[in-house]
Amino acid sequence: MDGKDSARRGRLGEEYAACFLKGRGYRILAANFRTEQGEIDLIAENGEYLVFIEVKTRKTGALSPGYQAVSKGKQRRILAAAMEYIYRFPLDLQPRFDVLCLETSCGSEFQVVSAEYYENAFTADGLGCF
Repeated sequence: MDGKDSARRGRLGEEYAACFLKGRGYRILAANFRTEQGEIDLIAENGEYLVFIEVKTRKTGALSPGYQAVSKGKQRRILAAAMEYIYRFPLDLQPRFDVLCLETSCGSEFQVVSAEYYENAFTADGLGCF
């Protein structure tokens, strides 16, 4: 797969993720929020939570599952970007860090074939589940 396919697969994953979350009652506040420290794929509100969501999209048969790409370093970058978001847009909500792992078909037409959603996948104290 070349870089174009990878980027297209990533965009598909993030579009799917937004619909997936909206269907579960989340209100999307931001997509691809970027800071000097890092990027957050999606930021949403869900009841009492301000949810920072990392989306990992892999093709069927990938050597490693998407959640393995959410390393401690990646978690730190997400946490730093989340702190910047909270500073810029203060809300009286409890922050939460989730990960959505998507698997897509291998053909020329990308389709999501499975989704695994990990609520509270890691915490601000840096002790991740992955």
